Amino acid sequence: IEGRARAFVQVQNGCDHRCTFCIIPYGRGNSRSVPMGAVVEQVKRLAGNGYAEIVLSGVDMTSFGADLPGSPKLGKLVKTILRQVPDVKRLRLSSIDSIEADDDLLEA
Repeated sequence: IEGRARAFVQVQNGCDHRCTFCIIPYGRGNSRSVPMGAVVEQVKRLAGNGYAEIVLSGVDMTSFGADLPGSPKLGKLVKTILRQVPDVKRLRLSSIDSIEADDDLLEA
């Protein structure tokens, strides 16, 4: 288990934006988020198995949570992971749309 550096955790898939140049909504469908508790549990498992870096990934990550009860934003997910999984040495976010970043994400 030692020597494991990076693990990827998909938190979101699909997109609701329907940009004229993009086929993603037609190939992957509307935005769907993985429930926050499931993401945190997966990150805990991976950190417990020796992964020093966790990369949160998704097609349109800043839309995370819009389809979940209470509509938690990506910033809340990041803060929850950092608080509940102290073994994570580095938490990375794959491509995000900075124009849609929420205040919690900027503070995290």
